[in-house]
Amino acid sequence: MINISLKTTGMGLTPALRSYVEDKMKGLEKFIDPSYQVKAEVEIGQTTHRHQSGNIFRCEVNLTIQGDLIRAVSQQEDLYAAIDVAKDELLDEVRKHKDKKTKNTRRGARLFKELIRRFGFDKDVKE
Repeated sequence: MINISLKTTGMGLTPALRSYVEDKMKGLEKFIDPSYQVKAEVEIGQTTHRHQSGNIFRCEVNLTIQGDLIRAVSQQEDLYAAIDVAKDELLDEVRKHKDKKTKNTRRGARLFKELIRRFGFDKDVKE
């Protein structure tokens, strides 16, 4: 389960906006092991009020999975688009993180198996 903390900068937080962000972050749960402690710190808001035309919105997400930090930042002209782009970036990073963990586990298992073969421990076991 993802523990989500939400912060806004330069704007108010509406219930609809909170619900939208929580739904997007909950969508990442199927790619993360349920036994992991996961914390998502989401910051959304306007970057400045000094643009000549239109607003620029920013979404920043810091996702901590078992002590590993995964980060995504997005700036768009629409707040919901910024949240969507940040979620997509975060999804790519979570997949990379998962693949990296799996690859390292398999590499360790191969090394262990090679050590067992090299020193002949697999032939000593007879029952």
